[in-house]
Parts: sequence; structure tokens; C-alpha cells
Amino acid sequence: MESATAMSAQHGRPVLRQKPSDDGTEPKAVTARVVLKNAFAIQFPSGCDLWKCEPKGQNKSDYFEGANMERKLAAILATDIVGFAGLVSRDESSTLARLERLEREVVRMQVEANRGRVFKSTGDGFLAEFSSIFEAVNCAVGIQRASAFEARQSKTDDVFVLRIGVSLGDVVVQGSDLLGDGVNTAARLEAMAEPGGIAVSGEVMAQIRGN
Repeated sequence: MESATAMSAQHGRPVLRQKPSDDGTEPKAVTARVVLKNAFAIQFPSGCDLWKCEPKGQNKSDYFEGANMERKLAAILATDIVGFAGLVSRDESSTLARLERLEREVVRMQVEANRGRVFKSTGDGFLAEFSSIFEAVNCAVGIQRASAFEARQSKTDDVFVLRIGVSLGDVVVQGSDLLGDGVNTAARLEAMAEPGGIAVSGEVMAQIRGN
């Protein structure tokens, strides 16, 4: 495929060029797949003549779905409760009531105090976005401190212990939801964090070190 096509950048957009055949005639339509780093994949079906780069019988925009998606750089915070399934199996009604209180009085309060936004609930966890890395980390610390205080005040041994991950990355905006590498990285970091701890990405650590 490399001998037949080449990709270059022109005004920030991918360009496919196909070499003419040896006899000088226009080449036949082929199927090509170009993967752009941290962006999207473009699929050219066999009905698209790459020489003229015009889809036959369909809207050209159909082949560039996602090209105009809104993207931004954001600090993402992901939380999770350790052993939540076991807590629910032992006392469902009490656990769910405490989860609702945790969201209202701890997570959302800390997120809003640090000028963030909770954009998704994952059952026993939450995802929040921030425009500042420092505010995202301050929020993570505040949530863990408040959670630890609640655990010390609790009259039961079935306390909530949280893990938190914080990342900085590119995200795709879909309505009120966010998707993309920044969100996925935060979720992976959360899974790596110690119970009661916070795991941050290298980019986050580089910016908060010494502050």
C-alpha cells in the first residue's frame, strides 16, 4: 500500500495522493485507511476514487465523520470505591444511601469548590473535568481527606475507601460527556492507586512538583 499511496499535510488536513499507473492511465479506486495520531480514522471505501478524491453517489462528509469533533485539553479526575460490590451485597440500602451522600456532600462539593464539573457517574465512581491541574489535584486531596474523616466518624466497619486518578490529556466533547485519551488514562490511574491514595500521570507530576 505504501508504494501506491502517500500522505502529507496541507493546511492541517490529510491528503492522499496515488501514483499513476505505468501506462499513464488513471488508477482504479482502492480502499485505504489512514490513522491520524490522537485524532480519528478515515475510511475510504472502494466507491471513492482517490485520484479525484470524490465519493461516488454519496456525501463526501460521510467519509470524514468525526473530523469536526470539538476537542480540548483537560485535567480529568476519576474516583472509585474499593470493594463496593461486597459492601452492596452486605447492606444494599445503607450502602446506596451512603453513596448518594458521598456524591452530594463530598465529591460534588469538592469538585465545585475547585471550579470543576462532574460529567459522569460510573455507579460507584465519578469522573470530573478541570481546566487547571492544580485544582484537579487539590480536589483529589480534598475528597480523600473528607472521605477519611467520614470513615473515622462512622459507627460501622463498612466504610468507603476511595482510589483516585488524575490525568492531563486530550478529550472529545460529546454534549455534556467527555471521551478520549485523557479520560481513559485517568481511569487506568485510578485502578493503579492504593486504597485511600491518589495516582497521577507523569504530565501532572511534572507540573505540581515543588508546588
